[in-house]
Amino acid sequence: MALRTIHINGFKSFANDTKIHFYHPVTAIVGPNGSGKSNVADAIRFALGEQSMKSLRGGKGEDLIFNGSHKVGRKNRAHVSLTFDNKDKIFDYDASEIELQRQVHRDGVNEYLVNSNKTRLKDKQELIATANIGPTGHHLITQGEADKFVTATDFERRQLIEDALGLNLYKLRRKEAEGKLSRTQEKLKEVNKLIWEIEPVVKALSTEVDRLESLKQKEKTLIKLYGEMFYLWRKHYSSEDLRLKDKLEYLHKTKSQLESSINELVAQTSEHEQLSQEEIDLGIKRGKQQKHLSELRSTHTEVSNQIGQIEGSLEEVTSRISAVQNKLARSNKPAVSVITVDVERVESLHDEVQNANSLQAAKQSEALFYQSCLGNNHQNSDETLLGHLQTELESLTVKQKELDKKLAEKNIRLKSVITDIDSAGENLTRIENELRQASSGRLTKVRELEQKRAKLQQTNNEIEQTKSSINNLITENTNTAEKKTAVARIYGSKILDTQPVMMAAGESLPERMRNTKREVLRLEAQLEDVDISALDGLRKDLDSEAARLTFLTAEKHDVETSYEKIQDMITDLTSQIETKIEVGLATVNTNLERFFRVLFGGGSCVLQSVKDGDKKGVTINLQLPYKRIKSVHALSGGERSLASLAILFAITLLSPPPFVVLDETDAALDEANSRRYAKLIRELAEHTQLILITHNRETMTFADELYGVTMGSDGVSRLLSVTLREAENSAKN
Repeated sequence: MALRTIHINGFKSFANDTKIHFYHPVTAIVGPNGSGKSNVADAIRFALGEQSMKSLRGGKGEDLIFNGSHKVGRKNRAHVSLTFDNKDKIFDYDASEIELQRQVHRDGVNEYLVNSNKTRLKDKQELIATANIGPTGHHLITQGEADKFVTATDFERRQLIEDALGLNLYKLRRKEAEGKLSRTQEKLKEVNKLIWEIEPVVKALSTEVDRLESLKQKEKTLIKLYGEMFYLWRKHYSSEDLRLKDKLEYLHKTKSQLESSINELVAQTSEHEQLSQEEIDLGIKRGKQQKHLSELRSTHTEVSNQIGQIEGSLEEVTSRISAVQNKLARSNKPAVSVITVDVERVESLHDEVQNANSLQAAKQSEALFYQSCLGNNHQNSDETLLGHLQTELESLTVKQKELDKKLAEKNIRLKSVITDIDSAGENLTRIENELRQASSGRLTKVRELEQKRAKLQQTNNEIEQTKSSINNLITENTNTAEKKTAVARIYGSKILDTQPVMMAAGESLPERMRNTKREVLRLEAQLEDVDISALDGLRKDLDSEAARLTFLTAEKHDVETSYEKIQDMITDLTSQIETKIEVGLATVNTNLERFFRVLFGGGSCVLQSVKDGDKKGVTINLQLPYKRIKSVHALSGGERSLASLAILFAITLLSPPPFVVLDETDAALDEANSRRYAKLIRELAEHTQLILITHNRETMTFADELYGVTMGSDGVSRLLSVTLREAENSAKN
C-alpha cells in the first residue's frame, strides 16, 4: 500500500493523538453522523497543502485547531502527517518512506515538513505532484461532491481531468513558468528602465570623457609646446644673453673711450677756463673801453652843446651886427650893402663854423674882412653914427673874438674827443675781435664737449638699457625656470626633457617663438577652467556605468533569452497538456463507455474538448438507455451521481493515483445501484488504494478493513476497529 498511516493530533475534533493504519486496498471509515469521520478526509487534504479554508470547512487557520470542550482543553496547534511507502519511487524523492507533515498554530503560522525537515509549500506541492496527487482532484471526493464531474463547469471539469491525468506537475511547472515569465517580464521592464536611465548617463559620460580626452591630448600638446617653448626660450636667451654681453662689452669699451675723451676735454676745459678768464678780462677791458667811449661821447655831446651855445651867441652877435648894418645902410647904403654882403658872409662863416676843423680860422678871416669893410664904410657915413656903430662893432668884435676863442678851444677839445673816440672805438673793435675769437674757440670747445657729453650720456643710457635687458633676461630666465619647475612638478620632469626643435625653412627663432607662444596661449585658453584631473574620475564613472550597462545589456539579453525559453517552455507544456488531454480523453472515453453501461445498464457517455475564447473545457455528451435525455442538466440526483462516478472511475483507471478518498459518494444510491457501485469499487481497488467514508452497507461489504469513528460527550472523535456487523449497527445508529 502506498499510504501507510494517517497521524492526527489536535485537528478539528481529533483532539487526541490518533493514527490510522492502512494495510489493505480498501479501507472503510464508518460512524454515525457528526462523529467526525469526514474530518479524516479534511485531514488528508490539510496535510497535502490545501490553502482554501472553505474547502476545509473552516473560516481561518485557527478553526482547524481543536477548540476544547467542557471536559478537554483546547489545543494550541493542529498536526497531521501522512506516511507513504516510496519503495516504488511513487514520489520523486530519495527515500523509501515519505512522511508529509503540516501543522498550524493559533497565530496562523503554518509549517510544512517532509521527513521532519521543514520545507516550502511550493517544494511540497511539486513533490506530491510527482505522485499525481494534490490537495484537490479526482483522488479526493469529499462529502457532497459525488456528482462534481457532472455539475462542474466545462472549465472545472477539464481541471479535474487534467488532475486525473497526472498533469498537475505540468500545470505546476507551467504555472511556475508563467509566474517566472511574469517576473521575467517585470525584470525585463526593470532592466529596460535601468538601461534607459543609464544609456544617457553613459552617453553623457562618454561625450564628456571624449571631450576631456581631446583636452588631455591638447594638454599633452600644450606640454610638448611648453617643452618647445622652454627650448626656444633657452636658445633665445642664450643668444640674446651673448648678444647683450657683447653689446655691453662694446658699450663699456665705448664708455671708456668717451671717458678718456671727456678727460681730455676736461683738460681742455681748464685751458678753456683760462681762455674764459681772458675773455672775462677782455670783457672787463671792453667794458672799460665802452665806459670810456661813453664818457668821450658824453664829452663830445657837452662840447657840441657848448659849441651850440657859442654859435648861439655868435648868431646873436651876428644879429646885432645885422642891426648895425641896417643902421649903416640907412646912413650909408653902400656900407649897408657891404655890411649885408659881410653878414651873408658871416652867415656863410657860421655854416662853416659847424665844421669842427675850420670854424675858427674862417671866423677870424671873416672878422678881419668884416672889420675891413666896416673901416671902408666908416668914411662915407655920419661921424656920430659911425662912432657909435664903431664902438658897438668893436664891442661885438671883442665878444666875437672871445666866442671864437672859446669856439677854437672847444673845437680843439672836440678834435681831441673825436680822436679819443676813434682810438677807443679801435680798441673796442680790437677787444671785440679778440673776445669774438675767444668766444668762437670756447664755443667750439663747448660744443665738442657737449657732443661728447651727450654721446657719453647716450652710451650710459644704452649701458643702463642693456643692463636692464640683461636683468629682464635674467628675470625672465628665472621665471622660465620657475615655470619649468612648476610644470615639471605638475606633469613630471620627463615631459620637459626638451629636444632640439626643427624649424621650417626660412623660419627665424623669434618667429618660431611667437608662433609657439600663440599656440600655447590658444591651448591655454581652451584649457582654462577645465579640470583635467576629473578625467580619471569620469573615466572610472564611465567604466563603472559602462560595465553596469554592459551587465544590464547582457542581463537583458539573458532575460530575453530566458523569456523566450520560458515562453517556449510554456508553449511546450501547453502542447504536452493538450496532447495528453486529447490522448487521455480518448482512453477515458473507452473506459467511460464500459463503466456507464455497467452503472446505467446501457446508454453511452462521451467527453469532448470545447473552447470558449481563451478558456478550454470538457463537455459531456450522454444518452441514457430507454430515455431521451442527452443533457446532464436533465438528470436526477442519483443519475448525476452515477454518471459522475462512471467518469471518476474511467479517469482513475487512466492514471491511477496512490490513493483515492471517496467521502459518501454512494449516499444517493439505492440498493441496486449500490451493488453496481461496489462492483466497480472492487475493480478500481485493483489499480489504486481506496479509502471509503460511507454509511452504505453494500459498500462496507467490499471493504477489506473498517475503522469506526465515534464521539463521546467530551466532543472528541475517537477511532476504533470494527467488524462489519458493528459497522452496520453503527450505520443504523
